[in-house]
Amino acid sequence: MCIGELAASPPVIAPQVLRGGRANQPYSQQLSVYGGYAPFSFSLVGGVLPKGMRLSRNGLLAGTPDAPTGEYAFTVEATDKYGLTTTLTLVFTVLPPRMRFVTEMLPHGVRSRAYRAVLAVSGGGEPYAFTVVAGALPRGLVLGSNGTLHGRPARAGTFSFTVQATDANAVVRRHYYSLLVRAAAPPARRATLGARSRRGRKEIARRLQS
Repeated sequence: MCIGELAASPPVIAPQVLRGGRANQPYSQQLSVYGGYAPFSFSLVGGVLPKGMRLSRNGLLAGTPDAPTGEYAFTVEATDKYGLTTTLTLVFTVLPPRMRFVTEMLPHGVRSRAYRAVLAVSGGGEPYAFTVVAGALPRGLVLGSNGTLHGRPARAGTFSFTVQATDANAVVRRHYYSLLVRAAAPPARRATLGARSRRGRKEIARRLQS
């Protein structure tokens, strides 16, 4: 300590309780020190931060948590310019992500024709895994684990089923779908009707001439 510098109170790290952070959402919290002699240097000396988070030397706790929901305890040490240190054990709580299905409805299909639709989810940790957990797909269609629904539906009708999406941190969301499969359209008859119309006109003209 320099001559003439006022004695400072013992250093204390703040805040002593952290607000929670939503999974897959940016987070930032500046740690500070009361007492001691600035500047201060911060370091992680125990425990572990959730994946995606880091503590800088100036005390900024920041990042985007990409970890399972829960509590993560860690210990921070702050050192002032004279080497005086203080420690604090904090708990970072990862809150459930705002995960949701982006694909709310499915396009209609036609019996025996190729069909493809991609189910999309946002807000969770990639990759996602998709499965049908209730109801049944039309025969001929399959749902890939990547959310791609594809194939050739073998029957017409309305088919209802529930899809579950699970993210990389085991967060689960479900969505109910109703898929309409139409019967194949009958073959076009325009050419046949056109030929009949031409024959009819010729017959009328022949009769008028006789």
